[in-house]
Amino acid sequence: MLFGSSLSAYATAEALTSGSIALTPIQIGSFLNGNVLPNQQNVGKALGFGLIVIIAVVMLGYGFLQRRAAKWSR
Repeated sequence: MLFGSSLSAYATAEALTSGSIALTPIQIGSFLNGNVLPNQQNVGKALGFGLIVIIAVVMLGYGFLQRRAAKWSR
């Protein structure tokens, strides 16, 4: 559960690395701020979509494991 929420923690990543490490949330923030090279207008959107897919997979796995654990505790 913490892994899924930590992917979108932009402020923490920016504060800890000062923007010097190319983490995905920092790259997305850079592209949304207008730091875009020619022919790379949709890179920020693609990175954001990738994060959404990863978070969806993590949440589905968490839901499955939570249901399974609820069966064990009965």
